[in-house]
Amino acid sequence: FGMIVPLSILADTSCSATRKYLMANTMRLNADCFPQKDNPSRRVFLNAKLSTTILTAGKGEEADDVEMSLRTYPWNSFHDKFLACLIRRCDLKMVDPKNLPIPLCDDRSWALCQKIYGSPKVARMGDCEWIKVNRGEINQTTYRKYITDEPTSARMLKGVEIGQYYQKTKLSQGNLEWLNEARFLQDNAPRPLAHVKRIATQRITGVDERLRIVATIIEPLCYFADSTNSIVVETVGGARYVTQYILALLNSSLFQWRFKLTSTNNNVGTNELDCMPVRLLDFTDTAQRAEHARIVQLVDATLSLRIRLASAKTPHQQSQLQAEIDATNDRIDAIVYELYGLTPDEIAIVEAATAARS
Repeated sequence: FGMIVPLSILADTSCSATRKYLMANTMRLNADCFPQKDNPSRRVFLNAKLSTTILTAGKGEEADDVEMSLRTYPWNSFHDKFLACLIRRCDLKMVDPKNLPIPLCDDRSWALCQKIYGSPKVARMGDCEWIKVNRGEINQTTYRKYITDEPTSARMLKGVEIGQYYQKTKLSQGNLEWLNEARFLQDNAPRPLAHVKRIATQRITGVDERLRIVATIIEPLCYFADSTNSIVVETVGGARYVTQYILALLNSSLFQWRFKLTSTNNNVGTNELDCMPVRLLDFTDTAQRAEHARIVQLVDATLSLRIRLASAKTPHQQSQLQAEIDATNDRIDAIVYELYGLTPDEIAIVEAATAARS
């Protein structure tokens, strides 16, 4: 078997059945990957804005422990320097047992990913009963007749409004909108999550952007449009995690790096968030309780700084506040690296992939 196909076959949910079939029915599976699509002179097909991969394999049943070979090229030539990685299907199950996305990375990054997911102190977000991840509840097409530009109605949050630790008041596209709640509830069942404090993330972020997960806390009352994701942190089963802790993980450099490993399109799906590796804490341990409290304190400080930055009047004030925000984010990253047990060399892997601040 040998064919050039869209890169989505390696990681997209819509291709998971085909991907699993190929892995189960081939031997010596190799993938030469060309993710570049934005630069016409550097992508594989000049007139098609499409990331591609060349798959080659032989017919046969491949065991879980047989390695697949991946090579990821930055542009459109086999002569370019590439990232090489050998991956076993059984290791993919640690990251996402349902969809088995194949990461685009080198052996060092994949080894770090395996280390994180192999820790007994880490669980996929979707496996944490106290975290609920959903898509925004207001379909902007189906419920268009209830959506209004009248600010006396209930707030409706769209993805374009979400920034890292803040909510935008000036939009790059479109306008702020509201939901006529009274009219909506006459025709539809209540949406109780609108009355709950929750985390919002964008559902669409550019593949080449540094920040793939963009999240902030939204206070009620607020309805979420379907261009957002909704994350609720519940206090069930004795868990004492607070919303700020999960927000810090989502916005951390570590999570940006991890998300990019298996993302081949602009979507930020609930299934992808469900697979993010949450660091579990033992709240009977004084040191871990202190780490949790430190993160919450730093997140609160960042949220406050973002509000002050939005109202800053002079370039000097804006520059000073942005520097404080960056320093606070760096402190959060440092604590997150410590919680996940990363070595200096492993931190360097993450930092190299997430170097520029947005």
